[in-house]
Amino acid sequence: MRFATIKRFSKLCLEAGLSSDFAASAWSELQMRYSESHRHYHNLKHIDQMLSWLESTGASSPALELAIWYHDPRSEENELLSADVFAAQFGGLVASELCADVRRLILATDHRRDRPIMGDETLLIDIDLSIQAAPDAEYDHYCAAIRQEYAFVPSDHYRRARCSVMSKFLTQPIYFNEPFTSFETRARANIEREIEQLLSENGGER
Repeated sequence: MRFATIKRFSKLCLEAGLSSDFAASAWSELQMRYSESHRHYHNLKHIDQMLSWLESTGASSPALELAIWYHDPRSEENELLSADVFAAQFGGLVASELCADVRRLILATDHRRDRPIMGDETLLIDIDLSIQAAPDAEYDHYCAAIRQEYAFVPSDHYRRARCSVMSKFLTQPIYFNEPFTSFETRARANIEREIEQLLSENGGER
């Protein structure tokens, strides 16, 4: 991995005025969480890909980068609990404005909420959803990895829930910022293909 490294994370912590001991401890916990055996997609590779996209946009900020690191440390994909993990580690140790911005950004990645249409939140979401515009084989691998993470969910229930979530993405633009807006057509095609596959497995019923 090029970006999701202890060196980069430690540098971020040091620039926020935190100690190297704090950085080492926080990194150890993050690495443990993202290395849980059931994580087939929401792992450090996902964080690495997001940081790579952030780097390419030239729009990096401490809040955006911390939000990327901390948007998925809870395996339940519960953004509120993930924000709580960040607050438990950083709260009271860095500026309250930074904590508030990171929390706001993490909560924005909850795709069950109405999507904001401007600001740094849309950029973070574009980065998080970049996988939806991946080449066919990579997108199929992503879908399989998500299914593995939800292996405990019965097939019929998973197909209905996944169709509902993915269909919601098609009701509005998926991306709002360059260069992601140029990926819109591919992302929509991938989602439509996934929904079609899920429906065929479910007898055509949503």
